[in-house]
Amino acid sequence: MGAFKRLAFILPVTREERARFAAVSITAGVCEEVWYRGFLIRYLSDFPWHAGLLTALGISSIAFGLPHAAVDGNVRRVISRLIGTDAEIQSQADGLLDRSDPGRWNQAVMELGATICTPRDPLCDHCPLARACNARREGRQSELPTKRVKPE
Repeated sequence: MGAFKRLAFILPVTREERARFAAVSITAGVCEEVWYRGFLIRYLSDFPWHAGLLTALGISSIAFGLPHAAVDGNVRRVISRLIGTDAEIQSQADGLLDRSDPGRWNQAVMELGATICTPRDPLCDHCPLARACNARREGRQSELPTKRVKPE
C-alpha cells in the first residue's frame, strides 16, 4: 500500500478535485458518473490505472481519504482473529474503520497482519490488539481465518 500513498504525490490532486471525488457515493463497487483527470469513472475498476476492487478501495482511502476498508489477506486475518470469527469480515472492517483517517487505518491493519499477526506463529506478545483479541483469548490463532476452499 505504500505505492498507493505515493499516488497523492504522483497524481497531484487539488482540493477542488478531491472534494469533487469525495462527493461521489461509492457502494457495492459502483459509483455515480464522475470525470477524474480526463477519465470517466463509473466503476471503481475504471480508475485510470485499471485497479481491481481491493486496489481501488485502498487508493480511495489512502489518496482521497474516502471511508472504505480495504480487506486483503492480512486485514482478513487480523479482523477474523480480533473478533473470533471469519464471518462478514468486510462489514466488520467497515465498522472498525477510523473514518477520520481511513487511509492510515488501512495501512496500519495491513502492516499489522504482515508483521505481527502472521499466518504462522503470530507474535501475540507484541500485538497492540492482544488484550482485545478473541482468538488469542480462546487460543485459536492458528484456526483463524479458516482456509478458503478453492473451486475446482
